[in-house]
Amino acid sequence: MSKHLHFPAIILILILAISCRQSNKEITLASLLNEMTDRNIVTKFPVPAFTVKQFSSYDRRSVSPDSTGWFANYDASWFLREENNGERREFVMFDADGPGAVVRFWMTFGNKNAYSGTIRFYFDGSDNPEIEGPVLDIISGGALVGEPLSSSVSPESDYSRRGHNLYLPIPYSRHLKITYE
Repeated sequence: MSKHLHFPAIILILILAISCRQSNKEITLASLLNEMTDRNIVTKFPVPAFTVKQFSSYDRRSVSPDSTGWFANYDASWFLREENNGERREFVMFDADGPGAVVRFWMTFGNKNAYSGTIRFYFDGSDNPEIEGPVLDIISGGALVGEPLSSSVSPESDYSRRGHNLYLPIPYSRHLKITYE
């Protein structure tokens, strides 16, 4: 094999090694906010690398094209599981090992009982939530952060029928569980 054929392979290996290297850069709320707002970052591979996970209330009956319920579309109140916490019945919406960060939270509500619930964030296996409060206050009411990171969409719509968004990155080191009561 010619020396000239080895050179492109060596360059490619060096480029891959540099782009896949692990960074010692500490991940903070500030670094996550910067990452979310810097348009140039989306053009590059993340360093350190991360995995995207999504939890959704999609209709769990919709499993595969050859199964009954493939087009099921009752996308509401499909939680991962239900847990009893003392006198409370909490529905688990998110449950993931870390390290990680929740970078977008979006909810809609079908009735008054749904949007009057309490949301809780349990970090790293703790029995006590670090974030707890009325769901609309936490997600879109500015309890954690103001506009534009915490907001509801379409001011032309009734507040209870809007989509509600939280774009505040919430990092966790070992584990995060989010429940709804």
